[in-house]
Amino acid sequence: MIDLYALTSPNVQKIYIMLEECGLPYKEHFVDVWKGEQYKPEFAKINPNNKIPAIVDHDGPGGKPYTVIETRLGKVPYLGGQEYSIADMATFPWTRNHDAQGVKWEDNPNLARWFNAINERPAVKAAIAKITAIKSNRETASDDDKDRFFNRGRYARA
Repeated sequence: MIDLYALTSPNVQKIYIMLEECGLPYKEHFVDVWKGEQYKPEFAKINPNNKIPAIVDHDGPGGKPYTVIETRLGKVPYLGGQEYSIADMATFPWTRNHDAQGVKWEDNPNLARWFNAINERPAVKAAIAKITAIKSNRETASDDDKDRFFNRGRYARA
C-alpha cells in the first residue's frame, strides 16, 4: 500500500494520475500547506524538504519503503540507463543534501557511486563552484525573512 501525502497542486495531480493509471492502491493523507502542516515534525519525518506530494511505498523491494533510485542504479550506471542524461542532472542537486534527508551512503552504495561519478564531472564542478560563490542572506535570514520567503505567518496567503 502506498501512502500519498498531498493536497491539490499540479505536482500532486501528477501523482494521483500516475497512481490511477497504474491501478495501484493508495491511502490519502491530506497535508494542508495553507495551514503550514508541511512544517509539522511528523511530516518532516516523511519529507525533510517539507514539500508535497510525498509518497511512501510500504510494499517496496524486500518489504522495505520506496528505494527506487538505489534499485535503479544497481542495474544501470545512470538514472536514464547507460548514458548520463537530464534525469541525472535534475536529480543530482537534491542528493547533495543526502545527510539532511537521512540517506546514508553506506546503506546506498549504488547511489553513492552515482553521486561521486556525477560530482566529479568537470561541468558539474564548474556549476557547483559558481553556485558556491553566490552570496545571499540565506544563512543569516531572520525569522521574518524566512516567513516572507515561505509565505508563512503574516505573509501567508489567504
